[in-house]
Amino acid sequence: MNLSALYDPLPDPATYLERIQCDFSNSLNKAYLDHLIFQHQLLIPFENLDIIPGGRLISLEIPDLYRKIVRQKRGGYCFELNSLFFSLLTALGYQAYPVLCKVLEGSDPYYPALHRATVVRIGDSSYYCDVGFGGPVPGGALEIQTLHPEKIAMDTYRLVSLPHQWLQLERLSKGRYVPMLRICLQPQDPADFLALSHYCCCQAQEEFNHFTEGMLLNIRLRNGYAALNGPFLQVVNGDEDSCIQKRIHEKEEMDQVLTQIFRLPEHLLDHLTQNEIRL
Repeated sequence: MNLSALYDPLPDPATYLERIQCDFSNSLNKAYLDHLIFQHQLLIPFENLDIIPGGRLISLEIPDLYRKIVRQKRGGYCFELNSLFFSLLTALGYQAYPVLCKVLEGSDPYYPALHRATVVRIGDSSYYCDVGFGGPVPGGALEIQTLHPEKIAMDTYRLVSLPHQWLQLERLSKGRYVPMLRICLQPQDPADFLALSHYCCCQAQEEFNHFTEGMLLNIRLRNGYAALNGPFLQVVNGDEDSCIQKRIHEKEEMDQVLTQIFRLPEHLLDHLTQNEIRL
């Protein structure tokens, strides 16, 4: 492992922008940041196909991430996607730093911090930004200082202040705010995520870590999001009550789902070394 490569400059920002169908802009404002985040979530999926089955060490070196996500048109999980997006933001000229987060299940706060996101400073304001979670997180930058509900894309979110520089991100669902993430506002060093990423991609842990057990994919849609958990597909378009759920039974159908919904290359399962995936 080349630790210095965690800090390498982005090889080609223009090609990365093409990957997410964004033009270059000299206006490093919130509107452009929102556009970058939404397009990234829309075109690059959260996916763990390089990890399953059984676990495999994932490189977080910027050249490797660029090759996989931009050149090979793959997705990745949070340590990959938010690492590369952070390098794009800094290459464009944004002031940004990585942050550590806890993914909450229900209202239980006692989960280890196993998620990476980004805080961006624009003028006197700071914004939470996340392209490593798929559709349910904000489809744009969420202002940290205001701590009031904010509608972004199709959903409403709020941040709740907690002790010791932590915030809780909550999403309005069916009339109530549901906790999603806890965010530590203390800046982190990219190297500090190596052990956490190693845990997630190589360590099966039923309570906290499901990445090594089966397919996990998520992507934003124009008016919702899609999720794949093993062979079970969930598609939300607009109202959550109109959610479509189905089980994928055949490999040919799974190939179609990965290509058409999750925007991955055709016949990807045939080319992965871990192609013992069972439906």
